[in-house]
Amino acid sequence: MNPQLLLYNLFLVAAAPVLLPLKVVRYLRRHEDYEVAPDRLFAPSLPAKTKKTRVVFVALSWGETAMLDRLSRDLEASEKVGQEIEIVWSIREKAAREMAKPRFPNRMLAPMPFDFVLAAKNWQRAVDADVVIAVEKFWWPNLLWSAKSDGASIILVNGRSRGRKSIAYKLLSGYQRFILSAFDVLMFGDEAQIERIRDVLPTNAQAIATGNIKFAFDQIAPPATADSLEQWVTQASDDKPLFMAGSTHQSDEDWLVESFPFERATLLLAPRNLKRADEVAARFEKEGKTVSRRSAPLEGKADILLLDSMGELPYVYKWANAAYVGGAVSSRGHNILEPLAHNVPVAYGPNRGDFEGAQKAAEEFGVGFRLNSAEELKAYWESALNGQMPREEMEKRAALLFESQRAAMQVTLQSIENSIIERHQKSA
Repeated sequence: MNPQLLLYNLFLVAAAPVLLPLKVVRYLRRHEDYEVAPDRLFAPSLPAKTKKTRVVFVALSWGETAMLDRLSRDLEASEKVGQEIEIVWSIREKAAREMAKPRFPNRMLAPMPFDFVLAAKNWQRAVDADVVIAVEKFWWPNLLWSAKSDGASIILVNGRSRGRKSIAYKLLSGYQRFILSAFDVLMFGDEAQIERIRDVLPTNAQAIATGNIKFAFDQIAPPATADSLEQWVTQASDDKPLFMAGSTHQSDEDWLVESFPFERATLLLAPRNLKRADEVAARFEKEGKTVSRRSAPLEGKADILLLDSMGELPYVYKWANAAYVGGAVSSRGHNILEPLAHNVPVAYGPNRGDFEGAQKAAEEFGVGFRLNSAEELKAYWESALNGQMPREEMEKRAALLFESQRAAMQVTLQSIENSIIERHQKSA
């Protein structure tokens, strides 16, 4: 085992009495299934590997499946490598894998392992990856180096970084440089992402700013529940304009309580953490609002439609007149491109965080709005109500925005193809 990886695992063992209780507390607070999923410890069950090159995408949640689908389909259609590869999706969240099974029945699916040496070795033995493609996140030393030690090529696509200037960040710089050295190619959404970790990039790192491939977002086919979704939305909104607030945290809901024009519009609200649905419903009911939950719809109109289901949010944006995406008030923000894919203008809080490049691009084309207060959010809703963001104009601007970012997917695919070809040449 690599000496640095050995030290990392020895540290995990030594710190287990502290780390395990913290993990339990985190699970009790968030109830996220991947924290205690036993299938992440053991070798996943997959069809026997063929003579083809096995390309394994590693992703965290349902939010990445649109990218996995687009990248997989484009690689399989590639004249250069399409006939020579087989693809596996390794996804951390069990709920996301369960949703992917009926949507993508021909895909091989496997759990993403816990980043412990035994779990990572079990995973690599079962998936037998020739090429590992990490999607957006990448701090998994055991997974990456288990595959790397078996000769796999390691690639990052649409990378998101969190470089910091804190003492802890500087003390861990060697550890971070070690993880990044596992990668053959590092592709980030923009130069700002690279600059955040510039001081921990290995000297010979091949780091590329491709643009954000989420701008090549393909709408996943309408869910099987599309008809009931539309009925729920249209019945409850009672012909009033529908505004959406997606992926919200408590801080975003604080803003909504202060700013939303309930007398003139209907709010469709989708909390980021679905485990908070009861809490969110209770809060707005205490404010005197009528709440119709997707899981328990009311008959007739409601002030708030509470989307407490997984996988339906990207589709529901199509009915919105304007949208707000949460997370950028108290945290690092969430994906703003889902509403834009439906030509719906989008607002968000002041923090740039993980989607800085997408935010700035949307602002440049006049379809993204960075807000600093609940008062500014109130003005945003009013501008939508007063016709200051006409749908035709928003559609034109959104189309120009997506066209300006089209090259990102092409550059990413070309780099992956080159890595697969190099892998073939080494194996020959």
